Amino acid sequence: MSERSRGRTARRACAVAGASVALAGTMAFASAIPASAATPDCSGGVCTVTLTNNDKEFTVPAGVASVDVSIAGTSGYGGQNPADGGPGGAFHFSYPVSFGDILRGGTGRDGGRLLPSLSYLGGGASALSSGDKLIAMAGGGGGSADGCRGGAGGTFGDTQSGGDGALMGDGTGAPATGGTSTTAGAGGVGTDYPGGPGDGPSTAQSAHMGGRPANPEDVALAHPGGGGGGGYYSGGAGGSAVGEGSWGCGAGGSGYLDGAATDAVNDAPHVGAGFIVITYREPDSGEVPAIDPALGAGSVAAAGVVGGGFLWLRRRRRSTNATG
Repeated sequence: MSERSRGRTARRACAVAGASVALAGTMAFASAIPASAATPDCSGGVCTVTLTNNDKEFTVPAGVASVDVSIAGTSGYGGQNPADGGPGGAFHFSYPVSFGDILRGGTGRDGGRLLPSLSYLGGGASALSSGDKLIAMAGGGGGSADGCRGGAGGTFGDTQSGGDGALMGDGTGAPATGGTSTTAGAGGVGTDYPGGPGDGPSTAQSAHMGGRPANPEDVALAHPGGGGGGGYYSGGAGGSAVGEGSWGCGAGGSGYLDGAATDAVNDAPHVGAGFIVITYREPDSGEVPAIDPALGAGSVAAAGVVGGGFLWLRRRRRSTNATG
């Protein structure tokens, strides 16, 4: 290879690497991530399972008919002050289960900063599913912008919708709107660039990322808009301004809760990384059947988490037989 060819190859590699940094946290990676089984921690008759990061699954043991779940979405990025990002939605509930059910969880990541516009991205949603059924989703918060806080992530019921992003500057634009139970959030209107809209609805196999703010490569933005939060329906991104004018924060994504859930209660809005914690009463030996039925022979999706949401990437078969 000539020196000229090697130079072109190196430049292309650098360009690709730069694009990867610019989009980190906003796009799914192409490689499949293997499933990881979560191990219960049992003490004093109560077992706790934590589902975090890329993808975790938990197989319901014999003798367990119900689990308690606490779930929270990730807050939007706020730069040096995390509280400037919109908080993630948070709630807890009880859910009926059966022996052999596989509960699958994915938690959203902090969206980070989008180069070259330096916009603050929204936080990812956290979701719990079983097979093809989406059980619960906590919305991610919207990203911050200059002088404002992103909209909060949604939960369920009357607070299912994500919060709108604040509008800053001279007030001539329009704020980004949060995802609702039926519609994705709209992007905000800035003086020079609009924010991208949200998406949805999410399913057991995919959670939608929040709206993307303007990201011009050849224009310096004095006031970049914030990104939308992931969710059942994700939030819109705020508009941007090259100079003075109007700009806005990102809006929060909406939440979701399956109708079979009971005793659902909202918790305080969450600042930080999303989480899913499952607890259940450790069954006594007399409650475990002498011969266990076949454990869930079915398709299980493997997931990869990205900022503003997560995306199931491949499916595999899981079949386990257990006897007492």
